Amino acid sequence: MNNGLTILNLYNGIYKLLSKDATILGYLGLGENPTANQIGPKIQKQSKPQQLTNNIPLIAFYTPGGGIDSVNLGVFCPMFYFDIYTKDDVKLAHQIAERLCTLLSGCVDFSGVAGTTPLIVDAHESDSRLDNVYCFTIEATFSNVEA
Repeated sequence: MNNGLTILNLYNGIYKLLSKDATILGYLGLGENPTANQIGPKIQKQSKPQQLTNNIPLIAFYTPGGGIDSVNLGVFCPMFYFDIYTKDDVKLAHQIAERLCTLLSGCVDFSGVAGTTPLIVDAHESDSRLDNVYCFTIEATFSNVEA
């Protein structure tokens, strides 16, 4: 199993899932049919978003890593964090979080990752370390077997 490839496929699959969802795009202030250049700053695959204050609201997602399931050695279980940033708009952050949880409920199929099953394990406010910027974090594990 190539866990590095699995992680890259998960990153790309999650990005595609979020960037194709009209509700998420609306919450992020993007109109109909936004370009990749418009979506990129609003949905970022990294723990430290680029130009954060200029691109709020935004979702930054990343993984600190994962591990092999202790029972089934063929199953890799990475953890992903989804940080939702708004300009002190708690309601909007919670709406985005609720939609994100809906999108991640059940089994999703990403290219190169078969039978991916996300599980939301925590949701909480995080310190953005910026004045007037609210951050709400969703933590999800993904159980998958490489296709």
